[in-house]
Amino acid sequence: MDSTQTIFKHIEEKCRKKNIPFAAVLELTAHCNLSCSHCFKVSENRPELTYDEITDVLDQLAALGTFVVGYSGGEVFCRPDLFDILTYARQKGFLQVLLTNGTLITPESASFLQKIKPRDVEISLLGARPETHDGITGVRGSFEKTVAAIKLLVEKNIYVITKTVLMKSNVYECDRIKALSRKLGAHPRFGTGILPRFDGSTQPQEQKITWEDRKHFLEDVVLDKSFLMRVKDDEKDFLVCKAGKCFACISPYGDVCPCVLLPIKLGNIREKSFRKIWYDPDNAVLKELRGLKSSDLEQCFACDMKNICDRCAGSAYLEHNNLRAPASSACEDARWKKYLLQVKDAQESY
Repeated sequence: MDSTQTIFKHIEEKCRKKNIPFAAVLELTAHCNLSCSHCFKVSENRPELTYDEITDVLDQLAALGTFVVGYSGGEVFCRPDLFDILTYARQKGFLQVLLTNGTLITPESASFLQKIKPRDVEISLLGARPETHDGITGVRGSFEKTVAAIKLLVEKNIYVITKTVLMKSNVYECDRIKALSRKLGAHPRFGTGILPRFDGSTQPQEQKITWEDRKHFLEDVVLDKSFLMRVKDDEKDFLVCKAGKCFACISPYGDVCPCVLLPIKLGNIREKSFRKIWYDPDNAVLKELRGLKSSDLEQCFACDMKNICDRCAGSAYLEHNNLRAPASSACEDARWKKYLLQVKDAQESY
């Protein structure tokens, strides 16, 4: 971790202790030009925030000390006033992160982003071949457009992260996706967690990779043992995430939630200011999130894999309607880390 990251982690921790929204995600629109099979979002028949409402939210976040603003959707480039929003936020001094599928990025928009200087742009890369990627997005030609967008942004010296959800239809291409991302000049990231849809449907989770998939295709994953060192004796909340503490999300309709993955509505900025919602002393959800300790998560705290678990409160809530329950994807990933450690230890003993 370089000095800049260390400073940011320090600031983030200070914000967490004081419930300052260090980072906020603005979901600019529910509209999307793709139809990804694993998507957990559900559109609602409600008016989306206007440009004036979004800039007002940015003013409020700046006043509360927010450092980072992320933009997601839907697809952010479906929003016709996106450039105006990004320009305004840059003038407010935010670090900006864009989450996009990349298919609507043009040479002109790449040049604009070069001037805006976002911290990074995160692009979904779901396969190493058109057949795989397009099969997941449901739109023919999306792979070529996504790859072209990555090239455009890298040429403009923009830091690009490719994000890949591994599922049954693409896990066999994991190594090839990683190689393609690096060849394009991007930085690959992979995840295995697939959430239920916000309407309760578990259909996306039918695409989860199996244990045999992991052993067959992910055996060469480089394991960083440093995660075993992150739990200190005096750290009481290592199983508890930062949602509702220093992370926040605002939906396209103005609903304030603790996190993108935790769609519990705390209030709406069309009815109350963000400050009043965020610091409402009577909000039961915020009280629970901010008061939780690892020891309160009885099943997780008793687990022998707790020190290597990246538990997600959002996944737990969507699966069990319970903020204190285990999250199946986190359990599976922790089990995988444990397995890899055992394999590595066995190899080193020879």
